[in-house]
Formats: sequence, structure tokens, C-alpha cells
Amino acid sequence: SLRNALMCHQQERNTAGRVFGGVLMRRALELAFATAFSYGGAAPLTKALDRVDFVRPVDVGSLLALKSHVVFAEGTTMHVDVSAAVWRPDKRESTLTNTFSFVFTVDGPRPLKRVLPSTRAEARLQLAAMARATEP
Repeated sequence: SLRNALMCHQQERNTAGRVFGGVLMRRALELAFATAFSYGGAAPLTKALDRVDFVRPVDVGSLLALKSHVVFAEGTTMHVDVSAAVWRPDKRESTLTNTFSFVFTVDGPRPLKRVLPSTRAEARLQLAAMARATEP
């Protein structure tokens, strides 16, 4: 898993005055790519944007915290989830704003390690990714 924190700037706003969704998707993809690269040991190929949930809008000037982790790996394919939250250090709180799921393939020097969940929440995420992977 990897983490990143960044500021949302004025030039990233949409017509409603909030941060444009494409900017959030790009930043999530960049973090997911880095996570897949570090997990797979070779440069991954983006196979799919599996799922996107825009839960809440992100205001310009917000501090955005991104977290990514590999939830499922099978063969040469891995599923990476990214969550975005607006972080308010002065209030010591954060609010989930977006979730993203990406699928990568990697042709690396070693086979992908199996992902073993350590909590029930991680197991649920893994089962959901496995179900999406087997859908026609």
C-alpha cells in the first residue's frame, strides 16, 4: 500500500467551483500505478478502470489524502483500490470523498504474490474484486 497527500488548487475546478473529477481520477491512477509497480516488480499495464464512486464533492483548497492497496492478485493481474478523503488536520478528521478500483497486468521477473487479507474489511474488498474479475 502507498499513501499521498496533496492540495487541490484553483486551476483544477469545474464549472460548479469544485475539483474536477478527472483530476481526482488522474491522481488516483498515478498512485495506483505506483502501487502496482512496487508490488509487481515491473512496470504495469493499465488494463481497466474497474469502478469509481464519487461520494462527495471536493472543494478547491482542500487537503486530499489518497490511500492505495492491492486487494487481489491472480496470475499476472492485480486489482488496486484507491480511496480519497478530504483531510482536516485542524479538526483531526477526514471525510471519504471517492473510491477507485483499477486493474493492472504485469509481466515481471517474478510471479505475483497472493494477497492475504488481515481484517474482515480487507476480505470483503478482496471478495468484491474477485467477483468483478469473474463477471462476463
